Amino acid sequence: MQANLVEGFDLKAFGALSARALHAEIEAIKVAKSDIYRYVADPKFTTVPTVGLLAKDYAAARRALIDMTKPGAYPAPGQPAGTTPTSQPHAGAKAFRDDYDAEQHTTSFSIVDSQGNAIAVTPTLGGLFGNNVVVGSTGLLLNNGIRLGSTSPYPSDVNYVGAGKVPILNNSPVVVMKDGKPAFVFGSPGGETIGQTEFQMLVNLIDFDLPVQQAIEAPRFVLTAKPNFYKPGAEITVEIENRVPAETIAALKAMGHTIRVLPGWGSLGHMQAIRIDPKTGTMMAGGDPRRTAYAMGVLKSRIADCGLRIADCGLRIAETDCGLRRRIADCGLPTRIAGCGSAIRNPQPAIRNSSTSSSRPRVASAGPRCRRTTVRPSPSSPCTSPESSIPSPPGPASCRPSARPVPMSGSPG
Repeated sequence: MQANLVEGFDLKAFGALSARALHAEIEAIKVAKSDIYRYVADPKFTTVPTVGLLAKDYAAARRALIDMTKPGAYPAPGQPAGTTPTSQPHAGAKAFRDDYDAEQHTTSFSIVDSQGNAIAVTPTLGGLFGNNVVVGSTGLLLNNGIRLGSTSPYPSDVNYVGAGKVPILNNSPVVVMKDGKPAFVFGSPGGETIGQTEFQMLVNLIDFDLPVQQAIEAPRFVLTAKPNFYKPGAEITVEIENRVPAETIAALKAMGHTIRVLPGWGSLGHMQAIRIDPKTGTMMAGGDPRRTAYAMGVLKSRIADCGLRIADCGLRIAETDCGLRRRIADCGLPTRIAGCGSAIRNPQPAIRNSSTSSSRPRVASAGPRCRRTTVRPSPSSPCTSPESSIPSPPGPASCRPSARPVPMSGSPG
């Protein structure tokens, strides 16, 4: 819904991290949440008007609520096509305390395999130990997904807690398709902020065309509501990282937004993502530095016909040169690659970024089927690098990998 709402604005012309662009995104989140928290619930107990909520004409009608000169109040929900009366709980149902703090103990990971299949997963416990129930002797905890936030505190709401009712969980990771193929795969922990950070990621990738790691690291904001997002007229605060330009923050305050500036990276979500080039199939994966995250590529099997064996985390595969072009980073460990009639060794405990001959690895003469390859030190270690580039292998078919690398990107909650 948020993406449909901002289609009416030229965000790219506004400029990334400009006050106008962030204002449009903030107001779109408000309007979308007012509908989602009213209509989205367990479909066994209600009819979710999905088609109506996602309709372009409905987005145009709801977009009229957005004033580009000032923030609007948190609105009442609209009336999308397909709306039915919400279910009512039993008479005498208790209203719960409506001012609560959402807990965030979630993780997320995304994978694209060598066949182009994509999956994004965001499992959660809800609270730190879920509902404190362990499943048998498995060590697995059950989540506490019926907590407030995932359920409404108001008995008249469709998402009010009830027997057999699945609560709303907004852990939805994202797979963006283009021409029937995955283009972007990403997800994030963050409780009620997940949809907001994923929306900003989508805008960064599509509207501002940022590289995947830059899109992840871009400064963020999230909206909080008091008492909660179920209540029209709730007080909205914009929490924003102080890496957003000071003039943008000042302009948002001048518009009338209630702003809370967070230090540094702010820990707003924990995005991880994979981008697939539609023309070449090249995959770029990125991890969020706001918490502990990483991106990596995995070779599923040995390199066909070249017999290359890879040891040590200090080897980063960037592309092929008779199977591989080799870049060895400083992981502080000796590295050896054997195969294709060549052996590459570093004579020191680590390969240093130096121009002296003593720090360069020795390259033995290559075998008859492989070109001589120069090994250069990498400026940073792939063991900690947040982004990995894994192009499709060129060169003769006999020296190509038998299986393409599998990029993965993940983040704990």
